[in-house]
Amino acid sequence: MADTKRSHVAYKIMTALPKFGLWATSARDFETPYGRVGFRQAAILWQLRSGRFAREGTSPTKLAESFLVQPSVITGALAKLEANGLITRTVSALDARQSLIKITEKGRQLSEHVEGFYLTEIGDLIKDLDENQFEELERSLETLDRIGDQLLRRRVEKLTRRGMSNTKRNLSGVRSTD
Repeated sequence: MADTKRSHVAYKIMTALPKFGLWATSARDFETPYGRVGFRQAAILWQLRSGRFAREGTSPTKLAESFLVQPSVITGALAKLEANGLITRTVSALDARQSLIKITEKGRQLSEHVEGFYLTEIGDLIKDLDENQFEELERSLETLDRIGDQLLRRRVEKLTRRGMSNTKRNLSGVRSTD
């Protein structure tokens, strides 16, 4: 394949994918049967229910690292989630200085409701694809997911070489395709 064709595809990926992120983040507030949450709160709940963290919960620091932000950035969101009964904070049995954040059943239900909002919108737009188009889309998404994982791993390696060791932990959830 010619380099110009590869460059064109790389450019299309670089310009197309951010549109999905913009679309996802443009929904600032969600009214649900379980209460109202903002995008950051919904994202935190999704991370907590994704299975990425231990069943007994995770620290606010590790949660912030998963978003590549400082803990102070999510402090307010965690306080609101806790006040609304969507998460719990407990003292770590291993280190009394650490608190552990865990999603509640109400938080899980709210998160699933918000996810349904996104899935419904996307589903409405892909429902008219024929079987071949759908299979092609599935294969393309698998490829894009693999490329995304590789890009994140490369970024972690570069930042680690620059002495930003926390970044390696921040992106530790990236799947290995090796």
